[in-house]
Amino acid sequence: MVMEANKTSYYPKPCTQPRKTVQQAAPKFSGALDSFSSLIGIIDSNRHLELMASDGIGMILPRTAMAYNKRGPDDGRETFLREFSGLIGNVLITGWFGWGMLKLLGNRVNAYNPHGLALDAHINAVNMDAFNQLYEKALKESDNANEARSKFVEKVLGGLNSDNPQFMWKAQQGAFDKLNLNSPEAPKIMLKTLSQVVGEENAKAMLEDVKDQPFEQQLKILGSKLDQQNGKLSEEALGKLAQMFQPKNTLAGSDLSPDAGTLTLDKEAEARIKHWEKSKAHGEAHQKLKNPAFRQNEKLKARLDIYKDSKRATEAFLELVDKTALYHGVTGTVHINDGKQTLASGQSRKNVLRELKYYLEHFVDRASHETQETAHTAKEQLLRIEEKLFKQAKGGVMAHILPKAEDGLISAAIKQKHALTWVPITLAIGTAGLFTFYNQYITAQKHGGKMFFPGEVSPTANPQGLKTEPLGTQQQNLPLNRNFQPFSGFQQGRSTNGGIMA
Repeated sequence: MVMEANKTSYYPKPCTQPRKTVQQAAPKFSGALDSFSSLIGIIDSNRHLELMASDGIGMILPRTAMAYNKRGPDDGRETFLREFSGLIGNVLITGWFGWGMLKLLGNRVNAYNPHGLALDAHINAVNMDAFNQLYEKALKESDNANEARSKFVEKVLGGLNSDNPQFMWKAQQGAFDKLNLNSPEAPKIMLKTLSQVVGEENAKAMLEDVKDQPFEQQLKILGSKLDQQNGKLSEEALGKLAQMFQPKNTLAGSDLSPDAGTLTLDKEAEARIKHWEKSKAHGEAHQKLKNPAFRQNEKLKARLDIYKDSKRATEAFLELVDKTALYHGVTGTVHINDGKQTLASGQSRKNVLRELKYYLEHFVDRASHETQETAHTAKEQLLRIEEKLFKQAKGGVMAHILPKAEDGLISAAIKQKHALTWVPITLAIGTAGLFTFYNQYITAQKHGGKMFFPGEVSPTANPQGLKTEPLGTQQQNLPLNRNFQPFSGFQQGRSTNGGIMA
């Protein structure tokens, strides 16, 4: 038996005269429909508005209508205000409080931020813990602060291990092996394949380096360069990348070159203060600089200002160091390892490199700078650095919650970051609670000052108190029949001995 290859033969044949295609213009909305379509587009483009709209249309309006219809205007109003306050509290109030705290207290020198730490010092908690462990280990293995810093950078970079094997060279090499050298598409395939491993810009640079070689030789050179990639940095690549994190001069401000490295913020702030001391332009402030406390406070402010001015150079540096890491085989998602122990997993490569830079600038280099004059020996400085970073202020409950000047830099940063989270949440919860009680207070004042749930009792007040007459008809309020069985539908088909009747 011969089967027909064409599956359409099993279905009715179309008529011999096919219909002509009717040209239809795209639907156009006008008036109210056009406005509604635009509104939907705006909501769909913003996750914030999308959440508010879905909660309002799907929860607030239906519940308000149901409460108003079934339990009266008081419960309708209470339901609307209660549901709406929940939406505002969940979506906006916490963010408003957090934004206000950042504007008033962040990136400033104040009682809440006594060390004048930039908000970028609030490193991801997992990465912060990993960096702390590696730096403490480097301190114990080193003889001086510079050696500890270098070892720390090498431990972080050497511990990076990619978790994207599909983008590594060995996974892409088959495309090169099967490449038809005579195909006009060969250059495009080479670029696409290399881009999967090292990024498009790096791939173009590599192809530019070998463009003068014969095509077969290009494949060999590129293959030999990439053959060792296994998601980790080679010793040569590690040394090159570590060198990029060495501190550089930052006097040029926003005109820094992309290879600015980590910023010597403390040295630059100190230089600015010394310049002010020699200048008479600051008037009264010039005299106040003789006060050590005022001088330290101004230095911290200058440090923050210098850091803000260097933002553009920081981003340029991060782009460069990230491309370099990718070029040498560290793909997108990485783990931070210490030997066989994984300290942080599933991290973004660029974010790890970014936060390594922040950790060096805001903690390691600052602690080294502030302890070098008070320590008599290199070993003593290492101990002072550890104390400068991890010391915990003594005191009551508030000393464990809010940062103090006696706290180490990292201890203060952790407390400040926690406060930026729990303070807005606490204020939002308190605001929602007060709103709920005020909502009920309105109903109580309307009905003689008695607190009640408008959905369960009559709101009619009298000198003896509220009537406890339940809402609903008399038929609805009759007691249930004593033989009523809630699952009678399942019971009717059963015999007395528990079997199921046919």
